Amino acid sequence: MKAFTIDRSKWLRGEGDGDSALLRPRDGKMCCLGFYLESCGLTPAQLEGRDAPSEVVNAPESAEWLYDSAGALRLQHKRVQSDVCMQLMDINDSESEDAEDREAFITKAFAEQGIKVTFVNGASQ
Repeated sequence: MKAFTIDRSKWLRGEGDGDSALLRPRDGKMCCLGFYLESCGLTPAQLEGRDAPSEVVNAPESAEWLYDSAGALRLQHKRVQSDVCMQLMDINDSESEDAEDREAFITKAFAEQGIKVTFVNGASQ
């Protein structure tokens, strides 16, 4: 089972989708998908300033579940987010979501993909 960690001190969440990013350049904060993609081997340069996984060039095979290839073909786009990817983006960015509910949803959504998420308070933990 793949596993990754979300450091709450660097986690960009609950600020709405207008200010979200996989890796926000001004403060180095990442959304849950940014942490995941980094754990898949993407570099900060590949994530920085990108709003969604569809903007990532050369995504690793381990991240293919984030994309809906049938939807991309239908819309004639190179990449389209899968339903679960869109749900993760929505819950991560929601300004009204309770912290415990947000973490529970993210944990469950990744677990359904065979991925374990651990949340920590600070990089040293």
